[in-house]
Amino acid sequence: MNDLAKEMKQVRDATEVAWNDERARRVERAMQRRGRSRAIARRAGAVLAAALVVLAAGAAWRHHVRAMQPAPIASHPAPPAPTAPAAEVARSSITPESDDFAVESTPSGLAMHGRGTFTAADAPVVVRCGAVTITATGATFEVAAEGDGARVSVRSGHVVVAWALDGRDAESASLDAGQSDTFPKSSVAPPKTAPPATRWRSLALAGSYDSAYVELAKAGPASVRDEPADLFLAADVARLSKHSAEAERPLERIVERYPTDARAPLAAFTLGRVRLEELGHPREAAAAFAKARALAPQGPLAEDALARQVESLSRAGDSAAAHDLALEYLRAYPSGRRTIAVKKFGGVD
Repeated sequence: MNDLAKEMKQVRDATEVAWNDERARRVERAMQRRGRSRAIARRAGAVLAAALVVLAAGAAWRHHVRAMQPAPIASHPAPPAPTAPAAEVARSSITPESDDFAVESTPSGLAMHGRGTFTAADAPVVVRCGAVTITATGATFEVAAEGDGARVSVRSGHVVVAWALDGRDAESASLDAGQSDTFPKSSVAPPKTAPPATRWRSLALAGSYDSAYVELAKAGPASVRDEPADLFLAADVARLSKHSAEAERPLERIVERYPTDARAPLAAFTLGRVRLEELGHPREAAAAFAKARALAPQGPLAEDALARQVESLSRAGDSAAAHDLALEYLRAYPSGRRTIAVKKFGGVD
């Protein structure tokens, strides 16, 4: 079995068990180490980043990435996108697009140079290129290094691009599918110090979620704009700073107020993950996964949402409903990625 086949087997095996942000990062680091040891031509396989949902997907989780953390439940995403990859592509990946492409995993994200394409699945993925930081969840985008910056082109989903010039506070911009631009950009007379009401946002875009949470608490709920991108970012700040209960309301707001937004299915899926994995509310989680399916019945999250709904109902003690949904899953996805888990939680022999 060659290296690429082994890598793909590892991905398939990994997705049959409950996914989490840490597991996704371990897979990403392992794949990057193998990728760097081979010739660049062979590296054109995909470095597994984090199927961070579908779990979330893994995934809302941003922006969104804002937001694709790490992992950070992009984001910050998106989002992350929120068109997260479907079935065969419901995994994060990296594809080199130039001979000088190189990527390295760091505590603050993936540092790269050259040109490459990134697919961010269910949790925020952060890519740093020079002075530019790209955060996404449920998105596919290309990054090409240009001097100390980068040109970012979005193929699907939604990404957030942040940068800082001359020691100023971070600035940011959003790009949706089909859009591209070069960063950083100079703003006219940028303030030397970000006002308290926006400081949390700059910190979150830079990946400092704990500090962002402190600043958001100071600024108050009114500092969060009532629009999907900012609501998703606020949810990531709460979730990734270990205050998961506070991520519920922003995610609910996206689902309730912006059901036609592309990020709404991912927000519902992320809400389900938070309730099931972090808050221990399986029945409420089942409702959120059902909503994710209803918002996009043929979307990239539909299969995973149905599988997680079966799991949630089983954990809530509703074995009959879990069994019925398991049969529905097996009819709709006879070769589905989550067949083993669905049979287990649905009590199907």
